[in-house]
Amino acid sequence: MPFLKGKPKIGGRTKQSKNKATILKEKVGLNNWDGLTSYIETDGAAKLIREMKKLKGKDYVTAFGGLAEFVKPKLARTVLSGPNDNPVKISSVIDYSKLSDAALQEIINATSIKSSFRELTI
Repeated sequence: MPFLKGKPKIGGRTKQSKNKATILKEKVGLNNWDGLTSYIETDGAAKLIREMKKLKGKDYVTAFGGLAEFVKPKLARTVLSGPNDNPVKISSVIDYSKLSDAALQEIINATSIKSSFRELTI
């Protein structure tokens, strides 16, 4: 149902009331960056370790992968620059003539471009 001008608000939080995240933040004492940093390094880290130990299988791998990126950033999120902060040009050349028939077939099977090579006979 669309909002009608002049109709009173029904449900939800009252004006200027705090949301759950703000209430929790204040309860834990995270009202500034120093408080947040302190919490992350002490109680937050201890709780994270306890919770991680409870995880198994896929849930553990997913959580671990999400955390690992904060320790070692993904290459795509790493800034590479050459001399005088100029961009770095990265290129690679593959000489397909030096690959075996089996290696070529494996590349064709593993890439999304294999449909272009259906007619190709190796």
